[in-house]
Amino acid sequence: MIVDGIMGANTLSEINSHENRIELYNTYKINRQNYYNNLADNSVNKYLEGHPSATETELLTKTLKKYINGWTNRVNEFINKTIDNYLNVNCN
Repeated sequence: MIVDGIMGANTLSEINSHENRIELYNTYKINRQNYYNNLADNSVNKYLEGHPSATETELLTKTLKKYINGWTNRVNEFINKTIDNYLNVNCN
């Protein structure tokens, strides 16, 4: 499959043919949270390079860390899939 950044028919076909869609879904959710964590951490680290004595309040207002709670809430709207709830792919 060619990665083109679009969720189209080919992507859906690949997802639907994956042998363990529960694992695929849960792994995607984990990786999404890791992506957000990395964005926030990198932003904090870059800010600290220029402001080594920055306070937590500064980091929460001057970096992407200010968004981490909202991003985490958005990720957590998607329930983890199990054998018992694998058919429902909707949010809580």
